[in-house]
Amino acid sequence: MTQLAAEVIGADAERAAGERWHPLVRMGFRFGFVFLGIGMAGVWLTYALLRSFGLPQRTVTAVAEWTALHPLTDVVGAHLFGVRIDYTPTGSGDTAAQWVSVFTWLLVAVVVTAVWSVPDRRRPDYSRLYEWFRLLSRAALVSALLLYGMVKLLPSQMSFGLDRLV
Repeated sequence: MTQLAAEVIGADAERAAGERWHPLVRMGFRFGFVFLGIGMAGVWLTYALLRSFGLPQRTVTAVAEWTALHPLTDVVGAHLFGVRIDYTPTGSGDTAAQWVSVFTWLLVAVVVTAVWSVPDRRRPDYSRLYEWFRLLSRAALVSALLLYGMVKLLPSQMSFGLDRLV
């Protein structure tokens, strides 16, 4: 069974390496790689690694501002949305700073995709980068699911003591 799976995977890799991707697929991949791979999954993994290494919260907060594209996010928040961005950690991902940061990453991804598409328009595919992108996405998904699962399993979020019933 393992040999059959290896042959199928090898055949898929050879076939994918030989095919030329449609220009819109290549452009969509570039956008997805920048926005999802670097802007979302890369940022998530950076936070997870910094926290797991036990760095001080001040350092994690400084890196959070950097990965939120701090100066650019401030400009986008002020001029497009009319809000002042506060990067104070609240424990929630549903803050104005987070949403404006995601929108800023979206704008950056559009610009980077356009710039990346000009010099790299003759490349037939991104098979190797696609495999790394899948690995990065899987690692981010696994770490996020483990974190949220452990938060729900261990009584660290919204703990409730039975003594409150008495």
